[in-house]
Amino acid sequence: QIIQFDYVYTAGEANANSHIDNTVAIESHDNEGNPSNAQASDSVAYQDVKPEITITKTPDVTLVPPGGMVTFTYEVRNTSSAGSFDPLSGVLLTDTDGTPTYQGGDKNSNNKIDPDEVWTYDLTITLTSFGEHTNTATVVALDDEGNSAQGQAFATVSVATFCCTTYTFGAYGGTGAPGRYLRAN
Repeated sequence: QIIQFDYVYTAGEANANSHIDNTVAIESHDNEGNPSNAQASDSVAYQDVKPEITITKTPDVTLVPPGGMVTFTYEVRNTSSAGSFDPLSGVLLTDTDGTPTYQGGDKNSNNKIDPDEVWTYDLTITLTSFGEHTNTATVVALDDEGNSAQGQAFATVSVATFCCTTYTFGAYGGTGAPGRYLRAN
Protein backbone atom coordinates (compact mmCIF):
# COMPACT_ATOMS: atom_id res chain seq x y z
CA GLN A 1 0.00 0.00 0.00
CA ILE A 2 1.26 3.49 -0.87
CA ILE A 3 0.48 6.39 1.39
CA GLN A 4 1.22 9.88 0.13
CA PHE A 5 1.02 13.15 1.97
CA ASP A 6 1.88 16.75 1.19
CA TYR A 7 3.18 19.40 3.50
CA VAL A 8 3.35 23.06 2.51
CA TYR A 9 6.03 25.17 4.13
CA THR A 10 6.04 28.93 3.66
CA ALA A 11 9.61 30.08 3.72
CA GLY A 12 10.54 33.43 5.16
CA GLU A 13 12.95 35.90 3.62
CA ALA A 14 16.56 34.84 3.38
CA ASN A 15 19.65 35.75 1.48
CA ALA A 16 20.45 34.30 -1.93
CA ASN A 17 21.95 30.80 -1.86
CA SER A 18 20.62 30.15 1.64
CA HIS A 19 19.07 26.72 1.90
CA ILE A 20 16.00 25.19 3.38
CA ASP A 21 16.83 21.64 4.37
CA ASN A 22 14.03 19.18 4.90
CA THR A 23 14.16 15.62 6.18
CA VAL A 24 11.20 13.34 6.55
CA ALA A 25 11.34 10.12 8.53
CA ILE A 26 8.77 7.38 8.71
CA GLU A 27 8.44 4.41 10.99
CA SER A 28 6.02 1.60 10.43
CA HIS A 29 5.40 -1.99 11.44
CA ASP A 30 4.44 -4.92 9.29
CA ASN A 31 1.60 -7.30 10.15
CA GLU A 32 3.96 -9.34 12.31
CA GLY A 33 5.04 -6.28 14.34
CA ASN A 34 8.47 -5.94 12.75
CA PRO A 35 9.60 -2.32 12.50
CA SER A 36 10.50 -0.68 9.23
CA ASN A 37 12.12 2.75 9.02
CA ALA A 38 12.97 5.06 6.14
CA GLN A 39 13.95 8.66 5.66
CA ALA A 40 14.56 11.07 2.80
CA SER A 41 16.09 14.53 2.65
CA ASP A 42 16.02 17.39 0.22
CA SER A 43 17.36 20.92 0.11
CA VAL A 44 16.06 23.95 -1.72
CA ALA A 45 18.23 27.01 -2.38
CA TYR A 46 16.90 30.55 -2.38
CA GLN A 47 17.24 32.18 -5.77
CA ASP A 48 19.08 35.48 -6.13
CA VAL A 49 16.67 38.38 -6.50
CA LYS A 50 18.10 41.18 -8.57
CA PRO A 51 18.34 44.48 -6.70
CA GLU A 52 16.19 47.47 -7.55
CA ILE A 53 16.75 51.13 -6.79
CA THR A 54 14.56 54.14 -7.58
CA ILE A 55 15.23 57.84 -7.61
CA THR A 56 12.93 60.84 -7.75
CA LYS A 57 14.17 64.30 -8.63
CA THR A 58 12.19 67.45 -7.86
CA PRO A 59 13.13 71.06 -8.67
CA ASP A 60 12.10 73.72 -6.14
CA VAL A 61 10.93 75.93 -9.05
CA THR A 62 10.01 75.17 -12.65
CA LEU A 63 10.46 78.67 -14.10
CA VAL A 64 13.41 81.00 -13.50
CA PRO A 65 14.75 84.17 -15.14
CA PRO A 66 18.21 84.02 -16.76
CA GLY A 67 20.77 83.74 -13.97
CA GLY A 68 18.13 82.21 -11.68
CA MET A 69 18.95 79.45 -9.26
CA VAL A 70 17.17 76.12 -8.90
CA THR A 71 17.65 73.49 -6.22
CA PHE A 72 16.96 69.87 -7.09
CA THR A 73 16.03 67.46 -4.31
CA TYR A 74 16.67 63.75 -4.87
CA GLU A 75 15.15 60.82 -3.00
CA VAL A 76 16.79 57.42 -3.39
CA ARG A 77 15.05 54.19 -2.30
CA ASN A 78 15.94 50.50 -2.21
CA THR A 79 12.90 48.87 -3.83
CA SER A 80 14.25 45.31 -4.03
CA SER A 81 11.64 42.63 -3.47
CA ALA A 82 14.21 40.76 -1.35
CA GLY A 83 13.56 43.25 1.43
CA SER A 84 15.88 43.44 4.40
CA PHE A 85 18.09 40.69 2.97
CA ASP A 86 19.19 42.92 0.10
CA PRO A 87 20.62 46.22 1.41
CA LEU A 88 22.37 48.33 -1.21
CA SER A 89 25.88 49.73 -0.75
CA GLY A 90 28.40 51.71 -2.76
CA VAL A 91 25.72 54.24 -3.66
CA LEU A 92 26.83 56.70 -6.34
CA LEU A 93 24.51 59.53 -7.39
CA THR A 94 25.48 61.72 -10.34
CA ASP A 95 23.70 64.45 -12.25
CA THR A 96 24.45 65.93 -15.65
CA ASP A 97 24.74 69.32 -13.90
CA GLY A 98 27.03 68.36 -11.03
CA THR A 99 27.41 66.15 -7.99
CA PRO A 100 24.47 66.16 -5.58
CA THR A 101 25.28 66.48 -1.87
CA TYR A 102 24.09 63.79 0.55
CA GLN A 103 21.74 65.24 3.18
CA GLY A 104 20.68 62.20 5.19
CA GLY A 105 18.47 59.13 5.48
CA ASP A 106 20.81 56.35 6.65
CA LYS A 107 18.83 55.64 9.84
CA ASN A 108 21.19 53.01 11.22
CA SER A 109 24.44 54.57 9.87
CA ASN A 110 25.53 51.37 8.12
CA ASN A 111 26.24 53.06 4.74
CA LYS A 112 23.66 50.81 3.10
CA ILE A 113 20.24 51.76 1.78
CA ASP A 114 17.88 49.50 3.65
CA PRO A 115 14.32 49.00 2.34
CA ASP A 116 12.82 51.28 5.02
CA GLU A 117 15.19 54.19 4.28
CA VAL A 118 14.97 57.17 1.94
CA TRP A 119 18.30 58.85 1.27
CA THR A 120 18.06 62.51 0.29
CA TYR A 121 20.46 64.66 -1.68
CA ASP A 122 20.35 68.15 -3.17
CA LEU A 123 22.07 70.18 -5.85
CA THR A 124 21.74 73.92 -6.55
CA ILE A 125 22.66 75.29 -9.97
CA THR A 126 22.37 78.61 -11.83
CA LEU A 127 20.62 78.59 -15.21
CA THR A 128 21.68 81.16 -17.79
CA SER A 129 20.50 79.86 -21.17
CA PHE A 130 17.01 80.68 -22.41
CA GLY A 131 14.55 77.84 -23.03
CA GLU A 132 14.02 74.52 -21.33
CA HIS A 133 16.80 72.94 -19.31
CA THR A 134 16.52 69.18 -18.78
CA ASN A 135 19.03 67.27 -16.74
CA THR A 136 19.40 63.64 -15.75
CA ALA A 137 20.27 62.05 -12.42
CA THR A 138 21.62 58.50 -12.29
CA VAL A 139 22.07 56.39 -9.16
CA VAL A 140 23.89 53.05 -8.99
CA ALA A 141 24.43 50.69 -6.07
CA LEU A 142 25.34 47.06 -5.35
CA ASP A 143 23.53 44.40 -3.37
CA ASP A 144 25.35 42.00 -1.04
CA GLU A 145 25.91 39.51 -3.89
CA GLY A 146 27.59 42.18 -6.03
CA ASN A 147 24.68 42.68 -8.42
CA SER A 148 24.28 46.22 -9.71
CA ALA A 149 21.08 48.27 -9.59
CA GLN A 150 20.55 51.53 -11.47
CA GLY A 151 17.86 54.18 -11.50
CA GLN A 152 17.38 57.44 -13.41
CA ALA A 153 15.25 60.54 -13.05
CA PHE A 154 14.81 63.61 -15.22
CA ALA A 155 13.70 67.16 -14.44
CA THR A 156 12.98 70.13 -16.66
CA VAL A 157 13.14 73.79 -15.66
CA SER A 158 12.25 76.62 -18.03
CA VAL A 159 14.42 79.70 -18.26
CA ALA A 160 12.04 82.51 -19.21
CA THR A 161 12.90 84.61 -22.22
CA PHE A 162 12.74 88.04 -20.63
CA CYS A 163 14.19 91.23 -22.07
CA CYS A 164 14.75 94.48 -20.44
CA THR A 165 13.39 97.79 -21.71
CA THR A 166 14.05 101.22 -20.23
CA TYR A 167 11.06 103.50 -19.97
CA THR A 168 11.31 107.19 -19.19
CA PHE A 169 8.88 109.31 -17.24
CA GLY A 170 5.91 110.23 -19.32
CA ALA A 171 6.12 107.17 -21.53
CA TYR A 172 2.91 105.24 -22.01
CA GLY A 173 0.54 107.90 -20.76
CA GLY A 174 2.84 109.44 -18.16
CA THR A 175 2.19 106.81 -15.49
CA GLY A 176 5.56 105.07 -15.44
CA ALA A 177 8.57 106.12 -13.41
CA PRO A 178 12.03 106.17 -15.00
CA GLY A 179 13.95 102.88 -14.66
CA ARG A 180 14.25 99.34 -16.01
CA TYR A 181 11.21 97.14 -16.23
CA LEU A 182 11.00 93.51 -17.25
CA ARG A 183 8.74 92.75 -20.14
CA ALA A 184 8.07 89.11 -20.99
CA ASN A 185 8.36 88.20 -24.67
